[in-house]
Amino acid sequence: MKKFFTIILLFSITFISLAQAPELMSYQALIRNADGNLIQNTSVGVRISILLNSDTGTAVYTETHTETTNDNGLLTLAIGSGSTSDDFSSIDWGDGSYYIKSETDPTGGTNYSITGTSQLLSVPYALYAKNSGDSDNVSSPNPVSDVITTQIKAGKQIVVYTNTTAYGFTQFNGGSGNWDSQALSGTVLGAVASENGIVIYTTTNAYGFTQFDGGSGNWDSQTLSDEPLGAISSKDTIVIYTTTNAYGFSQFNGGSANWDSQTLSGLPLEAVSSNNNIVVYTNTTAYGFSQFNGGSGNWDSQTLSGEPVSAVANDATIVVLTTTNAYGFSQFNGGSGNWDSQTLSGTPEGIVGH
Repeated sequence: MKKFFTIILLFSITFISLAQAPELMSYQALIRNADGNLIQNTSVGVRISILLNSDTGTAVYTETHTETTNDNGLLTLAIGSGSTSDDFSSIDWGDGSYYIKSETDPTGGTNYSITGTSQLLSVPYALYAKNSGDSDNVSSPNPVSDVITTQIKAGKQIVVYTNTTAYGFTQFNGGSGNWDSQALSGTVLGAVASENGIVIYTTTNAYGFTQFDGGSGNWDSQTLSDEPLGAISSKDTIVIYTTTNAYGFSQFNGGSANWDSQTLSGLPLEAVSSNNNIVVYTNTTAYGFSQFNGGSGNWDSQTLSGEPVSAVANDATIVVLTTTNAYGFSQFNGGSGNWDSQTLSGTPEGIVGH
């Protein structure tokens, strides 16, 4: 009797740009048979295609892999490292929308019986910049001019930035406004704002701007371990994360802002935010960042059992779901955040929040 298989795509696509090495995208999927049982510790064949403009579009890149699922039926691979005659680095990420098509043979061969396609909703700035021919002038996938000038605002603060300098404007204690400038190192990638803070981030540094106790604004810089994968904000907190570290920016009790760094274990998958809390999680660990009683921010880590499936945020709480456990992160009475774990009975079917 012919046996059919199903695949559950986690869509945990993480962009990795390594100096002097090909760019990679981490890809994960759960594979089950027709009875809903996980295909565990089994060698499977996979063909990955990058499609242009639609889920039936032209394949601009194709590669094949032979990988082994783990104890939880999870398949993990790095797109850009498979067997191929195509050039992954030549993909023009600014040419249109892109889709990832996966074809899987659960017997380990090339008889691909499982097919899934999903739109790639974001493109790494580093890959776009590399192929745009003008990587010194990139702040988003759509450069506005040869020399970037753009603005972002938060609270009583506005920042205007170019490809070399950021300029912060605030109102000084109800009086006249003032400007504060900050020279930028590295290639500008983007900016993110919370209610009371603004961060400009480049390939090498992050620069946070806030208003000091109702007075003039000030800049705080943070050297990054490697190129940012993403940025996220939540009320008075902002996090920039790379393949190896996460950096939290918050305002200290209405005073100066500060950075708090956290070394990451495992491969970063996603970041979620809620109220003053932000969680970055990898395939092995979750890291919660919160602002301590209006003071400086702090990180709290949680080792994960099972493979991460998804995460959801609701008001001041965040839950990370794996194949075996659920982990809740919340802030205790305006103090530091904390984790609470819950072992799950049965197979996770979903996670909901408001």
